[in-house]
Amino acid sequence: MGKLNWYQLGAKEAFEELQTSEHRLSGEEVEKRLKQYGPNTLAEEEK
Repeated sequence: MGKLNWYQLGAKEAFEELQTSEHRLSGEEVEKRLKQYGPNTLAEEEK
């Protein structure tokens, strides 16, 4: 898939693209993704 416009996807397509579902991730999958991508945090803005 080329540049992805998330807002144009239906729920089913978004879940498939993210390899998840409307149900929460298993603990095993959470650990795997945390190691792969790191924590889900926003960088602080420099002042």
